[in-house]
Amino acid sequence: MAKHYDVAVLGTGIGALACAALLARRSWRVLVLGQGDKPAVYTHQGLPLARRSFTLLAAASPAFGRVLVELAQSQTFRRRMHAQDPMLHALLPNRRLELPPDTTLFSREIDREFPEVRRIVDELYSELARVNAAADGTFERDVNWSPSGFWERRETGAVLSALPAAVRARVLKRFAEASCGSPVTSAHVTALRALVEHWAGQGPVALPGGVRVERAGPRLACVHGGRAHHGPVPD
Repeated sequence: MAKHYDVAVLGTGIGALACAALLARRSWRVLVLGQGDKPAVYTHQGLPLARRSFTLLAAASPAFGRVLVELAQSQTFRRRMHAQDPMLHALLPNRRLELPPDTTLFSREIDREFPEVRRIVDELYSELARVNAAADGTFERDVNWSPSGFWERRETGAVLSALPAAVRARVLKRFAEASCGSPVTSAHVTALRALVEHWAGQGPVALPGGVRVERAGPRLACVHGGRAHHGPVPD
């Protein structure tokens, strides 16, 4: 197979197909492997039923927008996608709640059904908006998320440092799980955050699978069986 293809993509989801299309556009020979599509309509007890529509949660993200621009598919997706309004119906005993995308209408729904938690919901939405804005600004930047040289590490570290603490914790969690190949606990993430944010000469962090992460100057060193792989430390 190596004589005919440069890379094989497993899966036929939107992420796998977007990856395959980007690689093919950059002159890679791509093989896509996946199971057949399910029909749009199926029958249950003699009744024809339509499958639910596909919800593309990443449609509003800058990263997905850049993928569409590179593939010259922005207009096609804009014509074929429709915003779901309301996004969700919640049916509870003696309560009915709709979740519209418009924040003003959503606030009215909360006032009508749960006025006692209006302040908490407003604070939550404000925090989500702040985190989303920071994440969108990060993904709009052209940075190498596997930096190798000095300037790449410097740029990537600056981008990471601008992220809110909650997002940085998720980045460190993904880094740890990718390094050791298994789930990590909140204690591991807390120890990694201390290496990044409160460096005081502490020792390495032990991850599952015999993997150690230690601070090596301005970088994090992930040690696998005596071999170290370095990544940037956000200042």
